[in-house]
Amino acid sequence: MNPRHLGTHLAFTSVLALTTLAVSACGATPVDSLGTTQDQLGESTGQSIPVLPSPAGTGALSQWGGGDSSRWRPEAIVANAVSTALNDVWKRPNVTDAIVAVPTKMLVSNLFEFGDGQADGAPSFPWWNQSRAQVVATLIRSTNSPATVSFRFDRALPYAGTTFEIQYAKNGQRPLTSVTLNATRTSEGDAVADWTPTSDLGWDGNLSNAVILVHPSGWGDWFPIWFRMPVKKIADLHASAVHYSDGRSIIDREGVSSQNAANAHDLSTPWQRLMNHSFAASYNNAGTGHVNPFVPNDIHSQFPYNNHNYVTGIGRGWTWVADERPSGFKDMYTCFERRRAADEASAPDGGVPSGGGWHQINDTQETIVNDLEAGPLVVGSAAANPWMESWLPSGRFAYNNTDVITVRWLKPGEAFITPAGGFRPDGKGGWYDQSNYHWYFFQQAQEVCTEELVTPRGGAPTGFNL
Repeated sequence: MNPRHLGTHLAFTSVLALTTLAVSACGATPVDSLGTTQDQLGESTGQSIPVLPSPAGTGALSQWGGGDSSRWRPEAIVANAVSTALNDVWKRPNVTDAIVAVPTKMLVSNLFEFGDGQADGAPSFPWWNQSRAQVVATLIRSTNSPATVSFRFDRALPYAGTTFEIQYAKNGQRPLTSVTLNATRTSEGDAVADWTPTSDLGWDGNLSNAVILVHPSGWGDWFPIWFRMPVKKIADLHASAVHYSDGRSIIDREGVSSQNAANAHDLSTPWQRLMNHSFAASYNNAGTGHVNPFVPNDIHSQFPYNNHNYVTGIGRGWTWVADERPSGFKDMYTCFERRRAADEASAPDGGVPSGGGWHQINDTQETIVNDLEAGPLVVGSAAANPWMESWLPSGRFAYNNTDVITVRWLKPGEAFITPAGGFRPDGKGGWYDQSNYHWYFFQQAQEVCTEELVTPRGGAPTGFNL
């Protein structure tokens, strides 16, 4: 089976499993403690943005998933698409932030690989036979200029024209407002266009729920686009103000961060420090002192289907867990293996990136905190049905891409929060799954570490909501 076609077979067979998981884990309504406003992120930190592997790269920057694009699984297709977009944007002058959006169809399994509330998942591109995503949209923020959105529509879409239509709820009101995009064709045949969104969409911050619909002029079906990227400054997390029972902060309790002034001139990496650290509190139920990490062979990088576990990512992990539930907190130092390009190319079920696999969040929320590394990390979020199909002005979602992936650089001092989703009524007697997922891939030539905070279902300590 061509690895990118797995989504076509699973898109409908997984619906029952997805529905069962979402209802049992998340209840009847979405859970979202993030709110809709935040301090502006993406401010200059003095930290340069690295170049990511992409189809245009060579050597260490060669494309995710190997040189044979016909073998790429959807994970590699997404990684290459968003890396290309991020590389292009961050070459521009005065850029302060960028979020890439890719319509897709998310799939979920019944594999809870680590015994918590997170179920392994996967993106898919049903009824699509290309090694590129159909649509890639990038929200670009710059100094002293309004935000813009750059669209790329793939050359293989059955449309030879250069005009596209956007519809959206201006000021949240209906009927929908229509905008015409005039595109140009690149030398490869892709259609590209830029648009300046109206301020009422709330896209000056990363927590807006506003969705736009876009399609080639004359089509009935639509692609959904949104740029919700649940990121906050670590200092703005409620968790930054709470402490373990020993009085130490939940944020970098053991003081191994490269962002810590005491470690600023330490040439070792956070992974090296953790491997040689003498823990002052109990981790992995091993007491204090030196603690051996848990070392899983993969991080959510299996997708079971038809008696086979499909490999969706490459790389081991190292984890140290402090768990004081039900009355306390669960916090993990988690490190990820460096990039393994050769193993990406030879992965058994098709080319995949190095990093973790997509997973559906069914605990109250899971948060990745970039408080250990000196540089930025790439993280991805995905939302099911941010716009319900019964609300479309015509047709259906093109290629069954009901869901949207968003990807962004997570800078030092920022936290990436993924709350559990749920089901939402459309006001017409229907209910739509709105599960949330997250993902991370790693281009680094050395092991990379984060902290992860897990808020368990039904037992979150007071004040721990983020």
